[in-house]
Amino acid sequence: MEDVYCKGSVQQGSADAVKDDKSLVFFVAGENCWRSMKWESENLLDGDVFPLLKESSIVFKLKAGSTEAGFLSMFCPVEQAPYLVVLKNGSLVTKLTADTPETTFVASLKSALSPATPPSLSPPSPPPPSTPSQNNLSSLFADRRDRLEQQQKALAAAARERKAAELKRRQNNLTPDRKKYVEEQTRRIAAEKAERGRVLLALENDRIEREARELRKREGRAAVFATQVQDTDRAEEEKVAFNEVLISVRLLHGGLIKARFLESKGLGELREWVDENRTDGAEAYTFMQPPDRKFSALDENKSLKELGLPKLTGLVLLRR
Repeated sequence: MEDVYCKGSVQQGSADAVKDDKSLVFFVAGENCWRSMKWESENLLDGDVFPLLKESSIVFKLKAGSTEAGFLSMFCPVEQAPYLVVLKNGSLVTKLTADTPETTFVASLKSALSPATPPSLSPPSPPPPSTPSQNNLSSLFADRRDRLEQQQKALAAAARERKAAELKRRQNNLTPDRKKYVEEQTRRIAAEKAERGRVLLALENDRIEREARELRKREGRAAVFATQVQDTDRAEEEKVAFNEVLISVRLLHGGLIKARFLESKGLGELREWVDENRTDGAEAYTFMQPPDRKFSALDENKSLKELGLPKLTGLVLLRR
């Protein structure tokens, strides 16, 4: 399937599609997504579909969340990857999503790519521009934006109906064990979301606290000495010895504790100190260095220097 993808830019491919009267096919794949791999290795290689992709289409494989994939929001609501969009002369012909039944996927794609099939979701488009030298898809199809807004609303409503019907069908077909599993996963996801919210709130409170502390220091120094003050973090860093690390630990309830440690001390020794000085209970935790570096059990035996912690380090406790 790799040889059918266009290696050039989306802009040039869009211009070539207009010039050669070909369809534009955008396959937006999710990372490590089994459905994306199935589409690519089976559905798109179907004997009725592959020749149409190769001969009468210009195909792009885009990564979910990329800038190029974001341009597709002009033509249809952004879906969760994977999804596949077929355009012809700037008009949306069809869109296939993860909710599209496997039994109709190939037939729908074949119908959309067939030369005799007119666009089914939009009125005839005006003649293509004669000079396709635009910088991006937005400029290439800017004259069609108003017309596509109604189409996007219709597609969004249809997608919501499909999702609701599919969800109802799946719920009706769940076994008791499967229902229990789904409920557990739903609770787990909700708990993880709440935990992320707690961490973000703690980080935001920490930022506000630092800014307020710095403002108070600056105002106090300005009043007494009438001279410019140093940044709070720089002042704290100057107090730390060359072989030390000043560590601030945000506890589970939002409180903050600080201490200096030699760089030779291990993360396990830091854990012992936290356990002795924490005021948020005895709940199990792991260390995280914002924004998203989490320390594993193997890191417990490493020194602070081996872990590459800066002179001023902020850590957050995460519930296990």
